Amino acid sequence: MTRGTVIRLVGTVVIIGLVGTALGAVRLFSSPSTTDAVASDTAAPMDVETMTIEWTDSFERSRIYVGRIEAHQQVELAFELGGRIAAINGDDGDTVNAGDIIAVLDTLRLEAQREQFVAAMNEAQANADLAESTLQRIRDVSKRGAANPQEIDDAMKASDAASARLNRARADLNAIDVEIGKSTIVAPFDAVIARRDADLGDVVPSGAAVVTLLERQRPEARIGLAGGAAREVLIGDEVDVAVQGRIVRGTIKSLLPTRERGMRTVEARIVLDTQLNGIRVGDIAELSLRRVTEERGFWVPTSALSQSVRGLWAMYVVTPGDSASSIGTIERREVELLHTESERLFVRGPIDEGDLIVAAGRHRLVPGLTVRISERSGD
Repeated sequence: MTRGTVIRLVGTVVIIGLVGTALGAVRLFSSPSTTDAVASDTAAPMDVETMTIEWTDSFERSRIYVGRIEAHQQVELAFELGGRIAAINGDDGDTVNAGDIIAVLDTLRLEAQREQFVAAMNEAQANADLAESTLQRIRDVSKRGAANPQEIDDAMKASDAASARLNRARADLNAIDVEIGKSTIVAPFDAVIARRDADLGDVVPSGAAVVTLLERQRPEARIGLAGGAAREVLIGDEVDVAVQGRIVRGTIKSLLPTRERGMRTVEARIVLDTQLNGIRVGDIAELSLRRVTEERGFWVPTSALSQSVRGLWAMYVVTPGDSASSIGTIERREVELLHTESERLFVRGPIDEGDLIVAAGRHRLVPGLTVRISERSGD
């Protein structure tokens, strides 16, 4: 045998060995695929949560309008006359009752003037009494013919002048009493001191704010109503207002006759049935108004929808195999979204009353998939 023949035989044997190895590898890796295909054909259907569709002719639409809390009355109290503060009561955040004295000016000068006016009034009173007595005596004498008409006229004029001086003295005394009264600031209503702008011993000018008071009773919520919401409420309606997590009952006091230029809203003033206790001026107030909309459709949970095309939404309907079976087939339907709430949606589309839809887990589904029906609890 020649050397070339030997080389050809060895090459043939190597080729045959490689072909056999390749065929074995094909058999080795093809076996699991066949097994998986068989297993997939016999796999159990997927469990899905479903709910039954119930159509309705209307739904309630809830809109929330936002505003702020304000005091029913807010006033800056000041002295009409300037002077030095001799006493001041209360500080920021303190409560006061109607009639409580908040601040007093030094009135030593006014008290001294008052004593002078009291003395002047007493003198005028004495002169008026003397003039009146003199006039009476002259009249008595005139009846006996011992006095002439001129004497009577002079006595009458003297009495009138004395009465005028007495009235002026009384007026001066009343004026000084008014000034002394204006040297005291009194709380006009039950209130909270929002800010104190002066201290004991300060010399304050006329009209300078000493304290700012907020009325404790009947705080108000001022809420802007957009669009036609102002036509949905009436003055006197009782409503619920949410403030700092609390629901407070209130009554609509007024609806302003103009719209705000920027927001185009109508402001509603709502008197709250509470006090400024835990509620502060400036807190956010929310008014929720519910309106019935006549529109036929049905409610579904947000987990039942996925976005589709052309503004529509998709959901999956389960068609049962027969009445005695819990096995069904998935179908995809497109619906129109009419209204949204936090955890549910109001929609309409080609779905009949009593149909079963997939309530959750839609991302795992494709049309034609066989599933096991599990009714959603609570629906």
